[in-house]
Amino acid sequence: MTEKLVAGDYAPALTLINSKGERVSLADIWTRGNTVITFLRHFG
Repeated sequence: MTEKLVAGDYAPALTLINSKGERVSLADIWTRGNTVITFLRHFG
């Protein structure tokens, strides 16, 4: 089982899909500055 993240923990290395359908590495985004990740739920 994976441990839960708590405030102050480093985010794990991951790759997500952006709104354009492109794969984006979190490490690549961090090179541009601070980062906020938002997860949206879709029902439909």
